[in-house]
Amino acid sequence: MGSCLSSGISNVPPIELNIHSEPNEEEKEIHATLTKLLSKQGKLIKRLSEYSGCEKYIRNALSEPTPETEEEAWNAVEKSVALLYKFYVYTLRLDESLEGLLLKLCEEGEPERSVRNRQATIGCLAAVLRFAINFDRLKMSKPSIQNDFSYYRRALSRMCTLRNESSASKMKLDLKVNEDVANKMSFHFAYPVPTMKVLSDRVTQLKKINYIPTLSLIANLCCVMVNNQNLSKSDRKSILSLMAGCIIFVDHIAPGGVFNRKSSVYIKQCLNAIRYYGGADRDSLFNEIRFASLHLKDETTPAYVTRFFE
Repeated sequence: MGSCLSSGISNVPPIELNIHSEPNEEEKEIHATLTKLLSKQGKLIKRLSEYSGCEKYIRNALSEPTPETEEEAWNAVEKSVALLYKFYVYTLRLDESLEGLLLKLCEEGEPERSVRNRQATIGCLAAVLRFAINFDRLKMSKPSIQNDFSYYRRALSRMCTLRNESSASKMKLDLKVNEDVANKMSFHFAYPVPTMKVLSDRVTQLKKINYIPTLSLIANLCCVMVNNQNLSKSDRKSILSLMAGCIIFVDHIAPGGVFNRKSSVYIKQCLNAIRYYGGADRDSLFNEIRFASLHLKDETTPAYVTRFFE
């Protein structure tokens, strides 16, 4: 396989990332905020992995449409959509936190100093990106999510009519996922990698400072680290998730993207690292880059890059 260093990454500064670093004084506030938010990730991933959908109830309601079967189907999808709403809101909260996280990471203005002095913040970014990739991978394996949403949106107005006027009125007041929210959620979950889509769109909107040098340096350091260190399985997954996320972010904000020959990211070496060390996560990492990047299909993208995605 060879190492990343022997493959052409020879001028990356000798900085070792420590995603488990304790926050320094400047990082404590953002670290505390992110740690509290990130503490909910395990439970959300578990609930998504257990998501079974409402196919049986929907099929019964469509094949034998009676008030009883339609009520059963509605109750089932209403419960499922309430869970999906929690996922959606959590993604929006991650999205809101990303700007502060990146500002803290890049505020020193000098990439090497920023990376050395913001190790705990980098650890938070790694955790955010690892969750995004885990969530999106599971979501792609759950076609029932879109099926449930389709039925929910169709049934929403009809169920209000089926119930008597007083209960329908109460239902509208109590319903968290009204038609407007359901439409937004439907577009969100229709995207192949919805969490990374939200995060990368947020990065595109950030204009306060130049994030490209620091994010590029982190991606390159991740590549060197995963090639040259004997990482635990968990740490390797976090480092590769961090690298993939930084590649996507740079592709959204760098002129011409990240896949061209002038890129500040050693993209061939990074993709090789995913290929060789991604293990069971290799496909999901490549899928994140495939679906969340902007410039992968540009004419300027070299053939050796596109071959990774064939």
